[in-house]
Amino acid sequence: MQLRLEFQTTKKGGDSMLDYILKMKTIYDNLAVVGEPVKDRDHILQLLGGLGPDYNSIVASLTAREDDLSLHSVYNILLTHEQRLHLQHSSPTDLPFASAHMAYVPSRQPSRQPSRPHQPRHYHHPSIPQHQVSSSSNKPPTRFHPQQPRNHHPIPSAHNKQHHLSTRPQC
Repeated sequence: MQLRLEFQTTKKGGDSMLDYILKMKTIYDNLAVVGEPVKDRDHILQLLGGLGPDYNSIVASLTAREDDLSLHSVYNILLTHEQRLHLQHSSPTDLPFASAHMAYVPSRQPSRQPSRPHQPRHYHHPSIPQHQVSSSSNKPPTRFHPQQPRNHHPIPSAHNKQHHLSTRPQC
C-alpha cells in the first residue's frame, strides 16, 4: 500500500528529469516485485502527472496523442524537453564558446570551386500573402547584401528561384 501511494504522489519538484524518471521506475519495478504490477500506460500518466508547469506543453502533447508511446519513448521525449528548457533558460555566457559563436563564422569558399547552393538567410513567412511577392525569374539569383534597402528581402520559392518582397509588410 505504501509503494502504491508513493507511486501516485511522487512529483518531479527540483529533481533532474533523469532522477525523477529513475525514482518513478524504481517504484514501478518494486510494485511489480510485490505482485502489484502497473501498466505502462498508467506509469506514463503518473510520470506526466508529477511534472511542473514547465512541462505543460509536452504533457498536453503526449496525452493528446492517439497512439500509445513506449515508456522508453516518453523518457526520451521528457529528457529532450528538459535539455531544451535548460538551453532556453541559460544565458549566452553559460554556453560553450564554440557553439555560442558558431553562427557568426562566415563560410569561405575558394572562387575556383563550383559553388554549392547557398542557404538563404530569409525565408518566406506564411503570413505574407503570395500576391505581395513578385517573381523575378528573369534575374540571376541574388544574395543578401546589408547595403540593400530594407524592403528588399530575398525569399526562396518551392522551385529554388528567388523572389523579392515588393513592399515591406506593415505591422
